[in-house]
Amino acid sequence: MGLRKPCGKVRIVQDLRKNNEIVVKCCPIVPNPAVILFQVPCDAEWFTVVDLSQAIFSVPLHEDSQFLFTFKFLHKVYSWCRIPQGFSESPSIFNQILKKDLESLELPFNLTLVQYINDLLIPSKTKDDCMYDTIALLNHLGKNGHKVSPKKLQYCQKEVKYLGHLIEKGSRRISKERVTAILQMSPPTSKRDVRMFLGMVGYCRQWIPNFSIISKPLVRLRMARIP
Repeated sequence: MGLRKPCGKVRIVQDLRKNNEIVVKCCPIVPNPAVILFQVPCDAEWFTVVDLSQAIFSVPLHEDSQFLFTFKFLHKVYSWCRIPQGFSESPSIFNQILKKDLESLELPFNLTLVQYINDLLIPSKTKDDCMYDTIALLNHLGKNGHKVSPKKLQYCQKEVKYLGHLIEKGSRRISKERVTAILQMSPPTSKRDVRMFLGMVGYCRQWIPNFSIISKPLVRLRMARIP
């Protein structure tokens, strides 16, 4: 079916739960955001954040596998020729491919490039270094078939938002949007709600003293044999 996005564009979605149930799960290699953020040098003062547009669709789907993702729409049969969104292995597959594509990237003034799936961060000491490294990255991505979202590009700034964090020289803090989202959550009434709540606040555990102790009752509740 087609779903209208907030920007007005239409996104084609497919129910892939059956596919996800039978596929042999690969070992997930998607990095931990809390770990990769420690890659940002403390002396970096200028930053660029690059968000890839429709990143998953940059990966071709082999012809022998396309029949597995066939669907009907308006009495016609279609099949994906790119790995589809909603498939459980798509993020891991894309992450591996982009990581491999970036291995040959040579940044003129920088040795650090932070990658979380399709979100890339360049930390630099000077504005000029940041500018030249950003240009090198954009050219490299284009040559390898990846598209960048111009609207989400944060180009050579002293403070950027990356993975829900506000990053500037020597500091990192939670964005106001993430704090507001947590405060506006309804009290959990089911196991699913508890998991969602723990996921939201657990992402911010670095800023919550004694988080493991505070969250222990909810963790036990999540593991209990109740709906």
